[in-house]
Amino acid sequence: PQLDTWDSQAHLVVNWRSAAQHCPYKVLAWALLIFDLDRNIWYVVDGASQAAVHLGTSGEDVGALDSDVITMHVGKGITAGRTYAACVAALSPRGWTPFSELSRARVLHNAASSFQELMKDAKETKDDWPQRPRFAVPTEMVPGASSPVALSLGARDFLGTIRRIRLRTVVTGCPNGLLTDVDVEVIGDGIALMVTHIEGGTAVAQWNEGQRQRHAFHVHGAMVAPVVRPGDVILRVNGISGAAGMLTELGRRPARVALTLERRSGEHSPGIVVNAWATPPQESLDPADKLFPLDNRLDGAAVQAAEAVQWCTLLAPEEANILARMVENDAEALEKAVVTVSMVTLADPYALRYGGILGDAERRGHVVRRTGAALASTPKNDSNPDSRPGSRQQGSVQDDKVMIGIKKAMSDVASDADQLQVAIMQFHRASHAVKTSQVGQRLLDRAQNLEALWRWQRECAKMRDELKGGLNHVLVNEARLDGAPPPTNVEAARPPTAPGTFAEPSITGTSSTHNEDPPHSLDALIELRQKAEKFGEEIEFEMAEVGEVIIRLGLANDEWKARRQVDLAAADPQENEKTLTQALNVAATKGVDVRIIQAGRDLVKRWQVTGAKNLNHDELYTATA
Repeated sequence: PQLDTWDSQAHLVVNWRSAAQHCPYKVLAWALLIFDLDRNIWYVVDGASQAAVHLGTSGEDVGALDSDVITMHVGKGITAGRTYAACVAALSPRGWTPFSELSRARVLHNAASSFQELMKDAKETKDDWPQRPRFAVPTEMVPGASSPVALSLGARDFLGTIRRIRLRTVVTGCPNGLLTDVDVEVIGDGIALMVTHIEGGTAVAQWNEGQRQRHAFHVHGAMVAPVVRPGDVILRVNGISGAAGMLTELGRRPARVALTLERRSGEHSPGIVVNAWATPPQESLDPADKLFPLDNRLDGAAVQAAEAVQWCTLLAPEEANILARMVENDAEALEKAVVTVSMVTLADPYALRYGGILGDAERRGHVVRRTGAALASTPKNDSNPDSRPGSRQQGSVQDDKVMIGIKKAMSDVASDADQLQVAIMQFHRASHAVKTSQVGQRLLDRAQNLEALWRWQRECAKMRDELKGGLNHVLVNEARLDGAPPPTNVEAARPPTAPGTFAEPSITGTSSTHNEDPPHSLDALIELRQKAEKFGEEIEFEMAEVGEVIIRLGLANDEWKARRQVDLAAADPQENEKTLTQALNVAATKGVDVRIIQAGRDLVKRWQVTGAKNLNHDELYTATA
């Protein structure tokens, strides 16, 4: 292309009329790159916004330029006073061509009336090409060789497509409770809560800011952080589902709030509250097809890769399959994948994103077969002295098998610690020279560390499953108890009896001779949590959720015990006012229903009246006698 600048305005004029005239294919779209020679920085020009986007932005993809565009004025996104060059690529029915060689370099003048100033007040217009081809550029860009990577239309980036992401986070540092700083409303017929507003400067707002600074990352151009923001739908709070139960739990003001959230991402401006469950005008949010669970334990690059793999937008299924087979150790499965991809390329030579994948797969197949053959090799000619046990040749073959075996176990995608342990034991049978060599010692040290790591990960995963199982058990029991009919008014439920008799029923409406154990058995869950403490932040969410459940149900057990003590004191035939009063005072601190407390205090008063009458009767009887 030809590159020119104007003295009056700070923008580049890129023209590729010659390339358009000499292109042998029908051009469907163009891709334009700008290179900053002073800073060694690449920019890609977005066809929709016509802005230069820094190529170093992780996962950034842009729209192609229209096919009839052969001149582009670029000013937005670049800096005046620097030297630039440009190159272009064309999209044809057969795919993207490589980028051209760089144009002659030009210095972008620092004009008094810059292009940025002229465009400052310009309103952004909606893209008039909804099916605009999208592409990404390799970060290792080589003019004349590298090609744009075509991206299929669909759910590819968080900002461009409406989708729900699900994440989990633990809110801390809110002594006044989450509801003091956050406004919520009930949605979904009472099955969830939606955050409508977060008060600025509050504990939650400060916690959000800390989370953004420590844990935020970009995923395909979208900022993702485990924070609470308006529009988030709250599905679970400390193990409790359902709007009523979650509001009750939040009203308890727990020190930690383990939240499971769903967030709507895409096609809405920051600051606008959009219900994560709202249905877009032209797109149905099917729960199975439009939900992306976000794993907070992964970094941004890993999340981005997981998101791209899940939506299968960067690679064709056949190409994805051959990549998966290449990281395994099954030569036959890899050979079948190579045959499948070869048939695809015969039908469409431009179907693959990575042109050298077949060669890489074939080389990987040779390595897998050679490794298997070496591990299975045995001396065939026992008459040969060099092949007998203890000979130099036999020792060399054994050393090769040991080295290959331990490397294969270390590279196994299954992360099998037991298999690696066997390979380490085999390594100790190698020759003294191999075991004491620097390479051998370094390999053994790495293998032992990797085995310890894999076992730790396996134990961690097992402990996470055990925690979930134990937590689910107590939550099911809690839900069963909460689903029972609420107790009726204690006074109305009491049958009429003569004052002063000892036939008073339980004040709480339950028999004091049954249910001697608390309603929630927490010993097993407490023991599991103690065992899981060594895994630390790896299971932070599960630990926080289990911890708050233990606290909540422990308080419920304390309330039950206090209520039972009131029952026992109320059923005492001696009508001990002091014992019942003490039990009522303890019950008041344990959250026992105020109706029960009041009924108990009324009973104390009746006992006092009855006691006074009996005392007067005894005095009168004594005086008469």
